[in-house]
Amino acid sequence: MRFICAALVLLLSSAVARADSDFMLGTGGTLYPLPGKNPDVRLVRERVHAVIYPDFCDTTAIFELHNSGPAQTVAMAFPETNDSYRYNKFQSFAMTLDSRSTKARRALRLLSGDETKQARWITRVPFGRGQRRTVRVRYRSGYEGLGHAGDFEYGFNSGGWRGMVGESSVTVTFAAPGTYLTQPYLTQDEVAEGRDAVNVRRNGRSLVFRRTNWQADEWRFILVFEPTFAPGWLDYKRIEPLAHSVTVPGKPTGVDGAGFWLPVALVRNGTTYVSLNELDQRLAGRKDNEARSAALDWEEKSKTATLRAGKHTFKFEAGRKTVRVNGRVVKLSAAPFIEEGFGHDSGNYSHFYVPLMPVLKVLGGTMNVNAKAHRFYFTGPLFRSPRKDD
Repeated sequence: MRFICAALVLLLSSAVARADSDFMLGTGGTLYPLPGKNPDVRLVRERVHAVIYPDFCDTTAIFELHNSGPAQTVAMAFPETNDSYRYNKFQSFAMTLDSRSTKARRALRLLSGDETKQARWITRVPFGRGQRRTVRVRYRSGYEGLGHAGDFEYGFNSGGWRGMVGESSVTVTFAAPGTYLTQPYLTQDEVAEGRDAVNVRRNGRSLVFRRTNWQADEWRFILVFEPTFAPGWLDYKRIEPLAHSVTVPGKPTGVDGAGFWLPVALVRNGTTYVSLNELDQRLAGRKDNEARSAALDWEEKSKTATLRAGKHTFKFEAGRKTVRVNGRVVKLSAAPFIEEGFGHDSGNYSHFYVPLMPVLKVLGGTMNVNAKAHRFYFTGPLFRSPRKDD
């Protein structure tokens, strides 16, 4: 029997993150030479700092360049988006050269095989022999606000410069009070593949990504984030989401209709829980809502959920440390529980959390928690991996 490995980010399913996130309308990326290559100028250091506010994001990108060739003037471009996208617009944009304001013109180009135009900002930088210069870009990107899941992106593409990049870093800081669950990626593929989680370092209300001595050829750094519980909620509920969580102290204000989102999986008092809906969606053959509804039943009066998986039936009751497996009572080390959330568009909703390991034991599966990547993996003959179109 063929076993399938399914990966769940302990924040939200990556497929859901991509489908429901609000993209920054202008994403930015590495400053690159025109027409595409420069054999003399090296990108020594690239530092990016994004500050996320309730309905916009302010980003500063600093590029330190070194010319090892003869004196020359280099045309270079800063992308307004990483790929074709119908919203090609920063709310504001400014560029400096060695701390002095410099001109940059906005230009559009057609991408190959695409009718959508990509915007970029073009400038010309004169270099003396052996000269080092610093280009600083400041821009503001808008999005629908922290009432939704968000998706900050920055495109690394340093292949046009000479040699390796000494250092690249991205710091994302959350400005509005609240708690945010995040998942970082560095990918050339769709995030929905769920294979490209990357480690970041938390520094107060910021998350920091850093790479040294590398060359990025059309890589994207993506930070999916979801505003979730009010500050203190996690500690009060004794919940560890095993996601990269960032808490900004203070009372959430100015976020009209913000949601209090629930992770699909979490750890509570040492037990790994998963939302029963999420578990059901990862079972093989469950390809549409109608099929999932037929396999998962809910009894409101008794707070009981019944999950059918292949030839097995599980019956969980909220608050009770037992589960009926194929009619037989099995003891649990921790009881299932219900948490209420609030979605900006969907209104009130809830997750029914159940201990994962007892289900996997019955189904012949195993679980491995990767705390550094903030996700866990489970294997079993009935589970399928997330699809791009989930």
